[in-house]
Amino acid sequence: MFGKLKRGHDHKNTNSNLAAAAKSATAAPSNSSTPPVDIDRLFLEISQDPRQLQIIAIATGHDASNWESVSASDLKRLLAKPAKGQPDYRTPAGFAKFRDAFLNSIRPQATSDQLQTYVDSFDVLEQNLYGNRFTTFEETDPLPRSPKTPETTTDPIDLSSKDLDAIISEETSKPPVSQQSSSSTARPALASPLSPLTPDRSNEILSQTTISGDPWRQDGTEYPLTIANLINNALAPMSETTLDGQTIFFSAPFQLSDGRGAILGYLPANNGNAANGTASGYKLRSYYLNPKTGLWYFAPDVIRGPRAEGMSQPTDGYSPASITLPIALQQQLSTLIKSTGFQEITSVNPDFLFAGAASAYDTLQDYREALDHNRLHSDFYTEVDHDPILRNWQPTGRNKNAPQLISVNADLAPDFSSPLASFNSYSSLAGNIVLTVYPSHDGQYLWIFGSDDWGRSWLAQLEAISPLTSTGCRRNWADAGDLATPLYENTTKSANFGDPSDPRKGLVGMWNHYLSKIPLIQEYVAARNK
Repeated sequence: MFGKLKRGHDHKNTNSNLAAAAKSATAAPSNSSTPPVDIDRLFLEISQDPRQLQIIAIATGHDASNWESVSASDLKRLLAKPAKGQPDYRTPAGFAKFRDAFLNSIRPQATSDQLQTYVDSFDVLEQNLYGNRFTTFEETDPLPRSPKTPETTTDPIDLSSKDLDAIISEETSKPPVSQQSSSSTARPALASPLSPLTPDRSNEILSQTTISGDPWRQDGTEYPLTIANLINNALAPMSETTLDGQTIFFSAPFQLSDGRGAILGYLPANNGNAANGTASGYKLRSYYLNPKTGLWYFAPDVIRGPRAEGMSQPTDGYSPASITLPIALQQQLSTLIKSTGFQEITSVNPDFLFAGAASAYDTLQDYREALDHNRLHSDFYTEVDHDPILRNWQPTGRNKNAPQLISVNADLAPDFSSPLASFNSYSSLAGNIVLTVYPSHDGQYLWIFGSDDWGRSWLAQLEAISPLTSTGCRRNWADAGDLATPLYENTTKSANFGDPSDPRKGLVGMWNHYLSKIPLIQEYVAARNK
């Protein structure tokens, strides 16, 4: 049975020199020149695969009753200097013994396919935990890494067969949220594909949903949005996806009165960060598709229309970049609308169904005053950081920086050799567009570049990998400055770089004289055309 198990690298017995090298690697302290590990970021990556979480849980003393409560602090403890007499997992050699003990423990009750999934998850996990040190260890490891009977060890690795049996029976039937290739470098994972909900599951989510938006105002009467309104207009949870270990539910997409696309989200109220590790119900959230950018945004607030009634527009939060949905959700929603389109709601004003989940302000001035004095109602402003993350960036000033001078730090720069995803969208300014996602070299950011049918390109989004909030937005957000110049810009912001021969809907084209001359955009175009 175990002959079918595959690993990213094949291993052969080697001579005593390699054995000595492995022994030395086990005893040696970590290299002081090794960059410090970002535990929170690493845990987010690991949490994409429930089997990796199970492995970390067992290694840190959890059992079948509480393995799902494993946290970043447990991971930190795992990689720290152990107490006297405890296993040392600071090196890949130390962790290899635990791997063998774990696989041997589950072998009797696991099928061949189940065992293979754990082997694959161990491969990815070890790469996540040890990076280049794991690659070096694999090359010098004198022992085969397939789950044969390990050599006897005196390390106190105590694995409860009862607990492992329970975890196997509960979880091995579930596919991993994200399965990465064991032979590739660990990269930020995107969301799991959207899957449909059963009516019973949809009703269960509805029964736990809170609507905290302000009432809709019309003809002097206020109308709060209710669960019944959602059911009557077929906007109950329809599908689900998982991102960063959080399950997110979406309604059917629908059209607002101005033709924009919208969708309702049902997200864990506290994002799973409660003391008991579980979410207390769900919150209803509103999202809309910006026709100019082709991207989805969260609506923390709305501005009412004339006579302080209806809805004129959603707000931008701290900045449009702060309310842009994660790239993983952009991809899933793009796929969804391609297959379903947007339903037209005629029984009520669709804006009511959208605005009822957001805070409302009578005028834009009211909103700005509340923002200036920190009196905003939406929990977006307590969950998402007020200021953007800037890393030696050229901020947008009164005048744009010369495009040839815009540079990016090497660690922050996108890795054009490792595209993560590519999907389609539509822009009212550029037509059909292709959006391509790349990780940064340091794994802390995701870059999404857009291209139209004429090959014109731009930076559509720069996402800072950080905890997902109950709004669907990341806690941290990035301001890309002049690098985020759109394909079409307001003339007042073009700083004389606009192309007057390329006007579009009151805007001016920025490709010929600006975007095409930014070195990073040129690198993207070269990578795209390979």
